[in-house]
Amino acid sequence: MCQTDYFTDVKTLFKNKWVEVRKSSEGYVYTHLPNCQGRKIGILPFTIKRFGLINEVLARFERNTAHSPHRSMSYITGGVEAGEDPLAAAARELFEEGGYGIPKNEVIPLGWIHPSKYEDTKMWLFAWNATGRKGLKVSQPPGDGTEGEADEFSDWVSVDNMWESKDGVPLVILMRLLKAKPDLSL
Repeated sequence: MCQTDYFTDVKTLFKNKWVEVRKSSEGYVYTHLPNCQGRKIGILPFTIKRFGLINEVLARFERNTAHSPHRSMSYITGGVEAGEDPLAAAARELFEEGGYGIPKNEVIPLGWIHPSKYEDTKMWLFAWNATGRKGLKVSQPPGDGTEGEADEFSDWVSVDNMWESKDGVPLVILMRLLKAKPDLSL
């Protein structure tokens, strides 16, 4: 049971490794992510140019098969594994999808959200200041072995490109980062 499952009498309508469709006794239908127990993270690496202006962000170019078979700009997200804390998951996902191995103490925690009212997922949000560290990439992102991930990649893009993304989570991360670090700006 997910920490955010508020209903006491829940019936499973469909389930596979990645998604479970549930219906409560009150009639609400929602999804649950069994592979991560309904717990996810999002991390937004960024660089700063002079005067505290955010310059670039690390985008992820991958297929979002629910919307298109073609690769599109997304960001680094992933599931929290059983027994793992969200901060450790953020550092692990940054390595798996971005190729950067960093200490957990460099990750900036920015709270959590429910990314959709149609699922019981709780998503923790993080950022990482990579200014002066872009060249320290330790490897090509190894991925997590998920089918189809082999030809997906991460790359640095101008922060202005974020507005073209169909993924709203990094915009929430960016707004929370700007609130938490008032010395930064766009």
